[in-house]
Amino acid sequence: MTDEAQGDVRVLPDAPPAGSGPKTWLAGLAALVVGIAIIVIAAILLRPSDDTATNSAAPGEICASDASLVSSDCEALSTLASSELGSTWMAAQGWVPNGDPCEWEGVTCESDRLVSIDYSPDNYSGPIPAELGGLTNLERLNIDADLTGGIPGELGELGQLTSLALGGSLADGIPPELGEMSTLASLSIDVSATESVVEIPAELGGLTNLTRLAITGDRIAGIPAELGDLTNLSELIITANESGEIPPELGNLTNLIRLSISANLTGEIPRELGNLTNVSSLLLDANELTGEIPVELGNLSNLRVLSLDGNQFTGSIPAELGNLTKLEEFVISADTLTGEIPVEFANLTNVYRLILRGGLTGEIPVELSNLTHLLQLSLGDELTGEIPSEFGNLTDLNLLLLHGDLSGEVPAELSNLTNLTQLRLEGAELTGSLPGNLSETEALEIEGTGIVVD
Repeated sequence: MTDEAQGDVRVLPDAPPAGSGPKTWLAGLAALVVGIAIIVIAAILLRPSDDTATNSAAPGEICASDASLVSSDCEALSTLASSELGSTWMAAQGWVPNGDPCEWEGVTCESDRLVSIDYSPDNYSGPIPAELGGLTNLERLNIDADLTGGIPGELGELGQLTSLALGGSLADGIPPELGEMSTLASLSIDVSATESVVEIPAELGGLTNLTRLAITGDRIAGIPAELGDLTNLSELIITANESGEIPPELGNLTNLIRLSISANLTGEIPRELGNLTNVSSLLLDANELTGEIPVELGNLSNLRVLSLDGNQFTGSIPAELGNLTKLEEFVISADTLTGEIPVEFANLTNVYRLILRGGLTGEIPVELSNLTHLLQLSLGDELTGEIPSEFGNLTDLNLLLLHGDLSGEVPAELSNLTNLTQLRLEGAELTGSLPGNLSETEALEIEGTGIVVD
C-alpha cells in the first residue's frame, strides 16, 4: 500500500471484549438497584423505635405528640431534656423525651398544664436539676431520691407551688430563695443523709400560707425565731441535734395541732407554749431541756399526746398537768426530777399509756387506780411504800413497771391482771408470792426482792 493510500485509512476503536454486550450493562444496573434497596431496608430496621428512644431527642420533640400542653411547660421540659444532668434525671424515671409528658410516670396534668411531679426512681443519685424552676405551672413537687448537692435556688421561681417535698444528702443546705414561694402550704425537707450542718433560713418565716412544715435530719442547727410568724401552721416538725433553744415565738402558732421538736435542744420549755390551746400532740423528747416543766402546759386542754422523755428537768411535775383530761399518752422521763406523783393525775381517765420516770419519791397514789383505760404504766424511780391493792382494777394492763424501794406483800388483787405480758417490781422489802398466774408472765423481773415464785 502506498503512502497516499495509507492516509485515507480510518482508525477504528478497539472492539469490545467478548461477552460485553447489552445484557452485561443491564445486569450491572440491577445490582446497583439491589444494593440501594439493601441500604434502605437496613436503615429502617436500625431506626430506634418508641420503646428504645433515647434522651438525645431534639428539644422540640418533647411536646410533639401533645400539642395541648402549654408552650411554657413544653419549653421548660425541652430545656431540661437538653441538659446533661436533665437527660440523666429523666432517664432514671423512664421519661421518654418524644413521648407525651402527661403519660409519664409520676406526672399529673390538668387541662393544658403540668401541675404535679412525683419523682421516685430506683437508680438516681445526683443533684436536683435547676431547670425544674422553669415549670412555673407546677403545684406539687415531690422528689424521693438519693439526692446530692444542694437545693437549687431556681425552685424559688415556682410561683404556683403549694406542696414541696425533698430528701437526700443535700449538703449545701436550704436556700433562702425558698422563702419566696408565697403559695406554699406544705414544705417537707429531709436532710438526714447530710453530713454537713444545715441551717434553717430565717426567710422561711415569710411563707405565711404554710400549714405544714417538716425539716428532719441529723445536723440541723437551731430553730429561727421567724418561724413564729407562720401563724397558719397546723403541723411543725423539726429534728435538730446541733444546738439551739426552742424560740418563745413559737407560742404565736395558735393553730398548731402537732408540734414535734427533738434532738439535743437545750434551754427551758418556753412558757409561751401554753398558748397553743389547739395542739393535740406535743413531742419534746430526746432533747437536753432543763429547768422546771412550765405549769402553763396545763392550759393545753386539747392535748392527747405529751412526751417530754429524755430531758434534764428539775423540780417536780406540775399538778396542773392533771387538767389535761383528754390525754391518751403521757411520758415524762428525767433523772433530775424530784417530788411526788401528783394525785391530780387521777383525772386523766382517758390515758392508756402513763410513763413517769425520774427521781420521783413518795408513795404510789392509790388514785391512779381510777385510770381504767391504762394499757401501760411505768412509775419510778425512788418510790416507797406498798403497792396499792386497787391496782387490781386496771385489768387492761399489759405492762406494769414499778421502780423504787417498795415494801409489803404483793396484793392478791393483782391476780386480776390477766393481760400482763411484762411485770417489773423493785424493792428489797417486797415479800410474799406472786398471786394467780403472775409468775407465768412472759417478761417477769423481780430480782432483788423477797418475792417467792411458786
